[in-house]
Amino acid sequence: MKIAIRYCGGCNPEIDREGLVRDLEAALGRDLPSWQTDHEPPDLLIEVCGCARSCPSSNDSDEGQCRKVVVAGPAIDGWPVEAGSLSAELERIVLEIMDRRD
Repeated sequence: MKIAIRYCGGCNPEIDREGLVRDLEAALGRDLPSWQTDHEPPDLLIEVCGCARSCPSSNDSDEGQCRKVVVAGPAIDGWPVEAGSLSAELERIVLEIMDRRD
């Protein structure tokens, strides 16, 4: 499964965006590239936004039909997550999506 990351601009971070992605990469055992809009959309796009504003999600036109998970501050897909559990919850969600694709 092709998975990519799209970060927000980082102007108002409430979470450690890079640390969250490092944790996920370690759990998956692979690096996750940043997605460039001029490339073919991945199977799963993880938007990692530092705050609830979720800036990258406001421009969804370039994503095609890929599945998307949005981390916006201490929430995933609009659901609040305890700050200390954010990495574990993101890992759980991504692994669940990957299992459904197999």
